[in-house]
Amino acid sequence: MKSNKEKVYDFIRLHADEKADRGISTAYIADAMELQRTNVSSILNLLVQEGRIQKCNGRPVLYKVGREESTLEECFSDLIGADGSLRQTIQLAKAAVLYPQRSLNTLLVGARGTGKSRLAQRMYHFAVEQKILPENAPFLHIDCHDYAAGGEVSAESDDSWKQSEQGFVFFDNIQFLSPRARKRVLEYLQSPSRKYAVAVSCTDKEQLSDEFLAEFSVQLQLPTLSERPLRERMEMIKHLFSKEAVRIQRPLIVRGDLMTCLLFYECEANYYQLKGDIKIGCANAYVREYGKTGDISLFISDFSNNVRKGMLKYRREAEELIDFEQRFTFSGKEIRVSRPEDGTLYDRISRKAAALKETGIEEEEINLLLSMEVERTFDKYRKALIQDVTDKKQLEILVEEKLINIVEAFLQKAKEQLKRNFSPSVLYGLCLHLNAVITGKREKSAPDKESIAEILVYHRAEYLLSEELAEQIKAEYAVELSMEEILLLTMFLCYQNEEKTENARPVLIFAFYGVGIASSIAQTVSNMTKLDNIFSYEITSERASAEVYGTLRNFLKKVQQGKGILVIYDSSFLGEMLLEIENELEIPIRQVRVPVTTLGIELARRTLTENDPDKILQSTVESIDGLDCYRKYIVTLCTTGKGGAEELKRYIEKYGQLEDTEVIPMSVTEKELLRDNLKHLMTTGVVQCIVGTYDPGMFAIPFLPISEVFGARKESLPRLFRLEKEAKAKIDYDAMFAYLGEQLTHTDIEKLRKILPDIMKEINSAFMELSLDAEAGLLIHISCCIDRLLAKQEVATNPRKAAILLQYDKEFKKLLKIVKPLEKTFHVIINDDEIANILTIIYQL
Repeated sequence: MKSNKEKVYDFIRLHADEKADRGISTAYIADAMELQRTNVSSILNLLVQEGRIQKCNGRPVLYKVGREESTLEECFSDLIGADGSLRQTIQLAKAAVLYPQRSLNTLLVGARGTGKSRLAQRMYHFAVEQKILPENAPFLHIDCHDYAAGGEVSAESDDSWKQSEQGFVFFDNIQFLSPRARKRVLEYLQSPSRKYAVAVSCTDKEQLSDEFLAEFSVQLQLPTLSERPLRERMEMIKHLFSKEAVRIQRPLIVRGDLMTCLLFYECEANYYQLKGDIKIGCANAYVREYGKTGDISLFISDFSNNVRKGMLKYRREAEELIDFEQRFTFSGKEIRVSRPEDGTLYDRISRKAAALKETGIEEEEINLLLSMEVERTFDKYRKALIQDVTDKKQLEILVEEKLINIVEAFLQKAKEQLKRNFSPSVLYGLCLHLNAVITGKREKSAPDKESIAEILVYHRAEYLLSEELAEQIKAEYAVELSMEEILLLTMFLCYQNEEKTENARPVLIFAFYGVGIASSIAQTVSNMTKLDNIFSYEITSERASAEVYGTLRNFLKKVQQGKGILVIYDSSFLGEMLLEIENELEIPIRQVRVPVTTLGIELARRTLTENDPDKILQSTVESIDGLDCYRKYIVTLCTTGKGGAEELKRYIEKYGQLEDTEVIPMSVTEKELLRDNLKHLMTTGVVQCIVGTYDPGMFAIPFLPISEVFGARKESLPRLFRLEKEAKAKIDYDAMFAYLGEQLTHTDIEKLRKILPDIMKEINSAFMELSLDAEAGLLIHISCCIDRLLAKQEVATNPRKAAILLQYDKEFKKLLKIVKPLEKTFHVIINDDEIANILTIIYQL
């Protein structure tokens, strides 16, 4: 066992933050560790003499870790994300190991391949390095898969655990054990003979009993690969290729497009799958090049179809990390990045096409990849042209006035014919490009036939306009533009500018099955409103879904004006496509499904088997998904879970007179999940407002603070929920307690009414002045908490409890004193999870 000196030293390292220039006092250490103050003072002086801690003069005298002793990251530094997405997880892991008296049992939670075993190994090495475990202490890794079939733990296995009591034991995948076997593990955890902490991993802690979870003071949630930043995933890919280069003993060359696929494809098994897929790709390339010497080039065709689909999920943020033209060379010792000579735009596209065809990829995939490459390459060319031009005056210095006038007139004509606005950057780019052509400063090359065909099929109107401009340039300057130049002029017209024009508006799109249906509706609406932001997209039965996705994506990108898109559509499969396109293009797309065609087809079919029109109508409406798309919702939010939101829902349903509106309770513990849930609701109806203590500020949904709900008279609540607000009044606590008295079955509401307002005043005084919304939400939360405790119900664990209690240590202790009267009055104990929940509400964590 550790000496008191080592325990005090560990305590200081855990609680004193050298970077924040803080320390802890002798009294704080003595009280927390239940040691005599004089003994602590002697230990501190000894540690100062040894240079292991620093003494900060002042009142009171504070102690903190010395600089040379303060770096505890060495065991974790090689973990990718140690300074990023894993930073807090590693901090808590170290805290668990360094905890005084004895390290804390730790539960590692995460999906397959998120690195639970690796983190457990680092915790073991850290414990040895910090002399918490002896140098020869064993590390016992028990994979519970081995017991999955029988579900029993043999006596031999039990003996091996006991033999490892002097070391670190890691139970991996505990969810595979039967309840009976888990009980044996629980007995082992609770054994008084164990001197050191135990680590356990699982994929979902919901599968474990509360009794089992109670043994783990520290619970660490590891992020999936999709939750990690792209930079960290890029580091993983580079690390894995470097390892394979060492294994093969030959340099590996990986092109930027393959790196992009690996950066974005779906990895259900996270790092484990990424590692396996890269190993398989390298193995395929090695077999292909077997018997040869020198570098080995890897192609997309060496990898599975799943990896290839990563290109379809490409996002703009990747441009900071990777370029399609780059080549990465992994030798095992270093990573070199190079790129071929640029040449002209079509030189680069031709090189790309040739390289893709060599890999054996299907024609459809090649066309999609080339289409994306054309867009990116042209965008780079355009940006390079205009990088030094920010206004027309600067343009006039570089380009003569006659050419500027020609291009301005051309863009005005294009605007009228194409019904599209063009930003100043298009004018600048076209002028500079044509000036380079006229003065002979651009190299010429011929585009391939596929590029010409694609332009003529999808952008014929723009191409014809560009031909007219080419004829005018020939007449004015006696310069004949090549086919490549005309195609580039076309791309300038097709370019969807990132800049938001002054008159930009959200665009409205009708997308329906059948020839002429969508265009007729769009034309009618456009004629009646005199607006030019209304478009149509038609779907024919001959089009495959993959083709619809590609053409719809390009169409939406082309017509959007930077203000978002509204889509009215018929076919159900378009809903998922629109969500994918929204994520890919990073454009807000809001959708309303109106299944007119589907309804007509189904009604017609049912006339063949049924003669009663009432029965036909009723059975058809019930069978078609999407006819309820005009449902109305009110969402109630609670900061720490659905409990308070459920109570608020019942209050709204009782007094709100909401015959045609559904109240949905939600939690705001995870903002991204909340965003996804709200987005899903919006695909089936309209969210009228959000009611709660916190305004998430999403999708422009109106927000009603609960202070207004409880501050309004009950008879005026229906008007309030219709957003017909009255003048704000102070919170009516009598109304709140009256309602809680009807809902809380185990709590003496009169006792609560007498004591809780004073508790709220003390919280306002001790911490911060709460807003009326936060105060009302906290009052409801505490009331529900007391009722659950009196009913002997299990209290839900707070997954961030350890982090909150570490960060708000003083506030935690202060809050314990404030709630003591509540505990005495109702004879309950408010545990650490609930204290963490209250701190979460107070500080809006």
